[in-house]
Amino acid sequence: MFADVKSFSGALSGRKGSGFYTCGQLCRLIRRLAGRCFVSSAIPKETDWDEILAFDVETSPLLTPAAFLQRLDLEDKVTQAAKRKADSDLCDKRNKEGLDKLSTKLKEDLALLGCDFVRMLLRSVTKHISLTHELVKGMACFDPKMLFRLPVELSSKHFTILYRSFSSRKWIAVAEE
Repeated sequence: MFADVKSFSGALSGRKGSGFYTCGQLCRLIRRLAGRCFVSSAIPKETDWDEILAFDVETSPLLTPAAFLQRLDLEDKVTQAAKRKADSDLCDKRNKEGLDKLSTKLKEDLALLGCDFVRMLLRSVTKHISLTHELVKGMACFDPKMLFRLPVELSSKHFTILYRSFSSRKWIAVAEE
């Protein structure tokens, strides 16, 4: 949607007249949340708004539970908590192997629950009206500077989205031939 880095940065600045500020903030949030639980190569670049908006939470490759905890800097704390929980739950405290096995399982379960929560949050954000409603998408696409800087095919696509959303609401009179 916005291939120009300056316009992307401007969209995030919050200055008046940037009709796509909300869309830019939501794209930034989607990218940051995706960075918490998905493999880096699957996460779109910061300036690829079309790809960020089309990010597929269901099929994108997830991090392993250990990598998820490492990325959030929680591995040591979760390991300690899992060991304490395993120690209190296990009846046979002398069984070191059983204790380690239960501790590892608890740690992985927590990581999977955390990742599921982030994915659920991502699903909610991607369903936000600012990203799903055609009128909002059209307005987000309408920055006159972008229409003249983007390749013709992309500019035309985004202007068509804007035009369709306006004409469907009868905000633009259809010209008679």
